[in-house]
Amino acid sequence: MLTLFMSIPSGPRTITVSKETTYVTGPLRPDGSVDFLAALNEHCREGVTPENNAAIGFWEAAGPKEIPPEVRAEFFRLLGIGPLPETGHYFVPFIEYLQAAEKGPPAWDPEYQPWREQMERKRDRAQAKPWSREVFPAVARWLDANEKPLAVLVAGLRRPRFYSPLVAKENGPLCQVDFPLLIPRDAAQLLVARAMLRVKQGKTDEACQDLLAAHRVARLAGQGPTLVSWLVASVVEQSACSGDVALVHDAALTNDQIRKFRGDLRGLPPLRSMEEAAGFGERLMGLDCICTLLQEKPRASNLSDLFGIGAGGDAQSALVTDRRVDWDQVLRIANERYDQVGEACRAPTLLEVRDRLTRLARDLDLSASAGRGREPTGLAKLFSRRKSAAEVSQQIGDFLAGIFMGAHLAAIRGEIRTRVASDMRDVAWALAEYRNDHGEYPQSLKELLPKYMPEIPKDLFCDGDYHFQRRGKGYLLYSVGPNGKDDGGRSASDDPKKYEHAADPPDDIAIRTPEEKP
Repeated sequence: MLTLFMSIPSGPRTITVSKETTYVTGPLRPDGSVDFLAALNEHCREGVTPENNAAIGFWEAAGPKEIPPEVRAEFFRLLGIGPLPETGHYFVPFIEYLQAAEKGPPAWDPEYQPWREQMERKRDRAQAKPWSREVFPAVARWLDANEKPLAVLVAGLRRPRFYSPLVAKENGPLCQVDFPLLIPRDAAQLLVARAMLRVKQGKTDEACQDLLAAHRVARLAGQGPTLVSWLVASVVEQSACSGDVALVHDAALTNDQIRKFRGDLRGLPPLRSMEEAAGFGERLMGLDCICTLLQEKPRASNLSDLFGIGAGGDAQSALVTDRRVDWDQVLRIANERYDQVGEACRAPTLLEVRDRLTRLARDLDLSASAGRGREPTGLAKLFSRRKSAAEVSQQIGDFLAGIFMGAHLAAIRGEIRTRVASDMRDVAWALAEYRNDHGEYPQSLKELLPKYMPEIPKDLFCDGDYHFQRRGKGYLLYSVGPNGKDDGGRSASDDPKKYEHAADPPDDIAIRTPEEKP
């Protein structure tokens, strides 16, 4: 067990480097503090080589521009390749392409925001259903402009691992590292949009391969070390599932084609769970934030930089100079809370995971004091002179752990939504097989059993049945969505203007055949 002495204006303070406090005991910086960034890199690159690392293909397709120039040499050294040239046939994001090639308005122009929103709606529609070059010509030209980098990325997607190094400027804290997250998102947008174009062109096999590639992007990106990486992967997976549904509705697939595509998809590695994605990296992020507060020359200027809350230098000074605060105890409390998150994530169902995390977040909020924390006035309540050292340390630990808890709640909601998208896609495939055999859709999902599905999945947002209505030659299938209420298959996205100011807008998640419109 190591003891690290840190100097701050009120005198020396100590942090014990141990499994119970800092969780990892090395590598250490010259001042004896734990280098959490190096520890996370070591953890993530275990067993990774240039030959099995799909991240190399991502970066060869994206180029170096997202990496700050001052850390590029170290980044590519850790990645295991030489520095990439500044210019080349690299990915061009949609809006950036339109601004350069289509003379779109610059960001400072008053017309920029409405123009951007209009163009992004077109791109999103090109990912939602089959389309032709004549309908979305700008999207088609964007695909053409990215043909070469997309081929580079797809060629590397069969590599099983994904390790993209984390490198900080000026030896900064882990919590302030920029995580390049746009590459998986941009790649998935391109792949799903191209799949929908190929469906319209009658190139069914090529469309299937593009969608499988988009699913591989999600699974690889989900290997990232933080919940943010996992959330990006979750969004990519949902987009790919929407493409799967459009494929089966519009490409007139035979049952043999449906089963082959389903088998190919099941042959992919599963998307990592939230617990797997968060168990190590998120813990180190939180502990690094706490330890960063106590640096003699803090690597972040204030609490707002570290935690994104409305508290400045005075609040930070109050934290680190209050002699009652036992920082070993604060770190132990934070670790205990991460242990509780892990235990909650092992609940039998995702709904129970969500409920346990919600209760834990509520308990943290109450234990740190009513109205605590995210404003300076609330934070100041933690330093009441009437509180004992044990009370202050406990509440500081709970306060900081409560800030971290928001990411876990967002992630479990994302995991439920992703599972629902996947389950509903599976039902849509079974419905398509039934129609191929019978010439029409069934009147009830029970008619799919057992030939087309061994069982009908439950709606994870309510632990009940999915709603299914046969409508004319088509159908409506929907989940009650995050609010748990049956909104008749409607969501705010059906009519954004209508629900723009609604206090409780509908949020059902629906699949409609082309014959069934909202």
